[in-house]
Amino acid sequence: ITGFGQFGVENLGSVGHPIIDYNDVWGNTSGTYDNCVDPPPGANNISKDPKYASYSLQSTSPCINTIPSGAGDPVTLDYPGYKRPRPGKTTKDMGAYEYVADVINEYTLPGGTGVATDYRIFTVPLNLGTGADMLNAMEAVLGTYDPTHWRGFLYPGTSYWEFSSSVFRSYIIKPGMGFWIITTYTDNIPFEAKPASDGVDYVMELQPGWHLIGLPWVDTGILLSSIQVTDGVYTYAISSPSNNLTQKILWDYTGVNGYVARTAVGFRLQNNKGYFFKVTATTPVRLIIPTSDAARSTAPTEIPLPPNQTNTNEDNELPPPPPGAEPVPDIKANGQDGPVAVSYGMPVSVSVTLAPGSWSGRSADWWVAVHTPFASPDEWYTDTYPEGWRPGIRVCAQVPLFDLTTPFNVLDMVLPVGSYTFYFAVDGNMDGNPDATWLDSVEVNVK
Repeated sequence: ITGFGQFGVENLGSVGHPIIDYNDVWGNTSGTYDNCVDPPPGANNISKDPKYASYSLQSTSPCINTIPSGAGDPVTLDYPGYKRPRPGKTTKDMGAYEYVADVINEYTLPGGTGVATDYRIFTVPLNLGTGADMLNAMEAVLGTYDPTHWRGFLYPGTSYWEFSSSVFRSYIIKPGMGFWIITTYTDNIPFEAKPASDGVDYVMELQPGWHLIGLPWVDTGILLSSIQVTDGVYTYAISSPSNNLTQKILWDYTGVNGYVARTAVGFRLQNNKGYFFKVTATTPVRLIIPTSDAARSTAPTEIPLPPNQTNTNEDNELPPPPPGAEPVPDIKANGQDGPVAVSYGMPVSVSVTLAPGSWSGRSADWWVAVHTPFASPDEWYTDTYPEGWRPGIRVCAQVPLFDLTTPFNVLDMVLPVGSYTFYFAVDGNMDGNPDATWLDSVEVNVK
């Protein structure tokens, strides 16, 4: 900075006179390289608008293709982890960020007749933006979202979000995510966006529970045995006998034959294909996918189980069924969906029914509860089978879901004056936690 004896780069060493070269210094008020004596400016510096956005170069930036292969630049990765130079180039770009052009990844729809076995899991290994951006790319080929011919779903950990929903439209879509698709079409969808960084391991943080995942790159197949998981302290190959953070397998959906367990013995994840994967740990883990089978940044040595722990990775538990036919719980008061108003002294009859959909026969938590106007001993009461109603929130039953067509009476009595909300819920991860994946409620006011 002129007048203050300061420099953007100053040589404080006593040996040598380095030359600062291949830089873009632009916008200085006192001169391009004002007072730049030691080190001196090189012959290949420029002073032009770098045209960047958040430091990523735009396609028209003068910093692109400015460092030839013989210029002595030893850096092979840029700041976010992209390779330098980019594939197919011999020159590098000025700055900490290489220019990374959008790429096109085509996904061919699987077709079918629309039956449940036509579901497939796919992945788009690009930074697509939001769910709305992903949907726009599909609608550009297929027309306005049409669930009679094509439907898509995201599974963020507890339930399915359809592509047409507002929650999906605002969700950030990144490489490595998987999606369900069912369609009668066989069109090619040309998704176009930035690829994932290709010079470093791809790391995904996954919460406990089920996840739809896939490879984060367009043209790279990876052996399952090369993929690792870590909790930040212990790191395991997925297939390690000591791995107690996740299941040791991936689940591939094959249609008529349902889910097939893919083990690490020779199985290679395929491009554009997604898989179900379960984190069995109670805290988040990181999934580490290397850029190639031999490129793992962490040692592939087996790390034993922590002391006094056993492997409980539940490899035999199947993933959730495909979407589209989820359980539908229903609860009524005096035969009505509510709100229901009754006078004090009149009995209130509460009944439940359940259509299990494609979840029939799957182990589940059942919940029947009521929020009451009482302050003591508890404002919540739960119907626990076969004991009956008890204070607090407790699981009603832990049995497989089945078709409950005939209304099952859970309450028939006179209630004190006040407002009540009765709930009937089921969830497909039988763990005793009140996460209530599918829920219905009815309000009752006693006056």
